[in-house]
Amino acid sequence: PGNGKTSLLRAICNYFGLEFKDIKESIRRNGDVDLPTSESKGIDMALFPTGNDVTVWIMEDIDKMVDFNGDKESLSSSVTLHDVLKGLDGINPIDGALILATTNYANILSESLAARPGRFDRVVQIDEPKEEEILKLLKFHKMSVSDVENGIDEIAADLEGYSMAFAEEYVKSVKMIHRKNEITMKEAKKILDRIVKHKKEFENKFTEKGGLGFGK
Repeated sequence: PGNGKTSLLRAICNYFGLEFKDIKESIRRNGDVDLPTSESKGIDMALFPTGNDVTVWIMEDIDKMVDFNGDKESLSSSVTLHDVLKGLDGINPIDGALILATTNYANILSESLAARPGRFDRVVQIDEPKEEEILKLLKFHKMSVSDVENGIDEIAADLEGYSMAFAEEYVKSVKMIHRKNEITMKEAKKILDRIVKHKKEFENKFTEKGGLGFGK
């Protein structure tokens, strides 16, 4: 979580000039589903026009679309694992469709969806950023430490082990509190301690309540 899955999908579509359709935009709040269907295959992904030769389907957090542990509906009373599988490679082909899906919990996905060839041909795991990648982020935002040589490297090392979203939050906190990009090492450590404490308090709050979603 927080390492750029959605940003990667957006970048792919923007790079190739493709429009995309998020399936969950068609799942209404009351649980009804407004998806193109055909008599022969139910939900028909090929019927989503985008104005391009390639139809791009976005399935963000696919683990939450269906309860894959029991093949029961999750967000909608009408979308089942069977519907999703038929949509991906049912009897009617969907040539020219690019299907991109994300999940933070790949381990709970049904093998019939995640492991069967022909449904998802490529799997990309996005790990938490390394120190050098966080350093690139800090330099991109022109962050610097005024009283310690190579202090920015030390900050990047301190942020390793956290998500890129956490590192972004660090940069925003620096700019909001000090209204500048150059700070002292003491100021840098103080901000880091503050947001680490906030993160732990947030996690503990949900742990006490029994967890959050599939991550519990």
